[in-house]
Parts: sequence; C-alpha cells; structure tokens
Amino acid sequence: MDESVSEEKQEQIRSYIMGWKSGSGTAMHYNKRFIQQQAKKAALALQSNNGTRLPEQGLSNE
Repeated sequence: MDESVSEEKQEQIRSYIMGWKSGSGTAMHYNKRFIQQQAKKAALALQSNNGTRLPEQGLSNE
C-alpha cells in the first residue's frame, strides 16, 4: 500500500469508520493532530542525529 491517499479521502475513510457524519470536520481535526504528532516524531528523530533538540513543551497541541 505505497500509494498516497488524498486528505479528502482520508477524512471520508475516518468519518465512515468512526461513524461520524461526512463533512462534519471531526475527521479533519483528528487527521491534523495525527500529522502534527508524526511531524514531531520525525523532527525529534532528525535532531537526535545531529545533537539539537526541540523544547520539551510548547510545540504540540496535544
């Protein structure tokens, strides 16, 4: 499953699976949070290789 899925399709899938009304915006909220979490993990992984670090607080909306 190497093909990328559009944001719209991700929202449709998440809404369907969770039983949310399509177009309600709930799926968009959770997709955005997931993307932010993955970006933070990637940044921390990159920084662990070169010695710099993100601050412990202040960058997440968790």
